[in-house]
Amino acid sequence: MSASFNSHDGIAYPTDLKLLNDVFSRVCREHGLRESSPAAEDVGRAAMSLFSSGVDDEAELFASLEEFMRRKSGA
Repeated sequence: MSASFNSHDGIAYPTDLKLLNDVFSRVCREHGLRESSPAAEDVGRAAMSLFSSGVDDEAELFASLEEFMRRKSGA
């Protein structure tokens, strides 16, 4: 019997890390951010915060990060 892994137990599994990286890279690319820039670090922190609070759906995570970017830019 195999164990069921739940991302909400405080651990990010490889599939979670791939999801976070994919969404992070997409947001950076669409906003013209270098992934090593301070602005990209803010996106990464926001992504981890969202994930830690239970947002683990790719579309929802992306939409939330887009809202984060809009608010950050003052638009």
